[in-house]
Amino acid sequence: MRLPLALAVAALLALTPAAGAKPHKSCARKGTHTVKSTKLVRVFTRANDQGGKDLIGCLRSTDRAQLVTSSYDDNYVLSGAYDHLRVAGRFVAWQFTSTDISCKADCPPSYDPTTTALYVRDLRKRKTKAATGAIASDGGKLVLTRRGAIAWSEDDPFAIRALDGSGTRTLDSGDNLALRSLRLVNGNTARWLNGGKPQTSKLTPPKF
Repeated sequence: MRLPLALAVAALLALTPAAGAKPHKSCARKGTHTVKSTKLVRVFTRANDQGGKDLIGCLRSTDRAQLVTSSYDDNYVLSGAYDHLRVAGRFVAWQFTSTDISCKADCPPSYDPTTTALYVRDLRKRKTKAATGAIASDGGKLVLTRRGAIAWSEDDPFAIRALDGSGTRTLDSGDNLALRSLRLVNGNTARWLNGGKPQTSKLTPPKF
C-alpha cells in the first residue's frame, strides 16, 4: 500500500525545480537568435539545412514555438529570403522574395525568376494569410495592426495596398503618393500622403 504513495512523491519531486535551478523562461530556446521580443511573443531564428534560417514564432502564454517561414539558398538556382518583419499583438507579418532560375537557358523571354508576396501569421490560430505584392524598394513601408491587418506601399506602379477583412485591395494610387509616409494611427487606421494631403483608411481584422 506504500508503493503508490512513494511513486506519487517521486513524480512530484520530478516536477519540482531543484534548489538553485534557474526557472524556465517562456519561449526560450537554445541555439536561437531573437529578432523581435514583446510581452506576448518572441520571434527568433535558427539555422536550417537549406542554407538559410528558420523564422520561428512563440506565444509566451503557451510556450509553444511554431515555424513561420524559412529562408534558403542552394547557391545554384534557388533562393528565398524574408524581410520587413513586423510584430503586433499575436501576429507576425513579413515579405518573402523567392528566385528560381532553374530553367536557365530555356527560360521564356517573359519569364520573371523573382516572386514576392506579403504574409501575416496568427500565432494563436497557427494560420497564415498571403497577398501578392512587393514593398517599394526605395523606402517602402509595411504596417501591421494588432488584429492582423496589413498595409504597404508599392512602387510598380505607385500604390498603397492592404490585406484586411475586405481581402487584398488598393487603398490609393498615383505618382503623387509619398510612399514613405505610410503609418498607423489610432491602432487600426492607415494614413499616408497623396500630393501632400493626408489620406486614411480603416483596416478591419481579416479572417484566418
